Amino acid sequence: MWKHKTGLALIFTTLIGGAIAGSGLVVFPSSTGSVTHASDRRACSASLLAGPYGYAVTGTLYLGTGGTRQVGGSPVPVNAVGVVSFDGSGRLTTAETASLAGHSERREQVGRYTVQADCTGTASLYFGSPPFASELSFVVTDQGRGLAGVTTDAGATVLLTATRQ
Repeated sequence: MWKHKTGLALIFTTLIGGAIAGSGLVVFPSSTGSVTHASDRRACSASLLAGPYGYAVTGTLYLGTGGTRQVGGSPVPVNAVGVVSFDGSGRLTTAETASLAGHSERREQVGRYTVQADCTGTASLYFGSPPFASELSFVVTDQGRGLAGVTTDAGATVLLTATRQ
């Protein structure tokens, strides 16, 4: 059974079950399970995220020959913790320690992000040499105090949770 406190459940319930038609009542899931009228909820934007968030990433990359991501490739666990800083205007930077198949490294990333009024968003991250790109879809939670996300890259199943510092 899914519980609201898991990142994937937040994504699922927000993206799939976020709105109920009729009588002007909209349900926005939270860890308390409370119901909020749409007029009581702040609209989201890139500026709402301005500042640092601590985050954790966990999941699996599927790698083919040469170490490239490939649907159906060999599964390799990936985990990371770090800080992402949003500038409030669509740019971000991260500093993290990542572990891929037990090999750990410290790395920095740069990228861009967008946030829609309904509190869904996307991010593109660039790191490594030559630059490697990763795409993420996320939902802003708890009026900007948190994020839950999932990669949209082929050959990856990775979840992210983040909390405002």
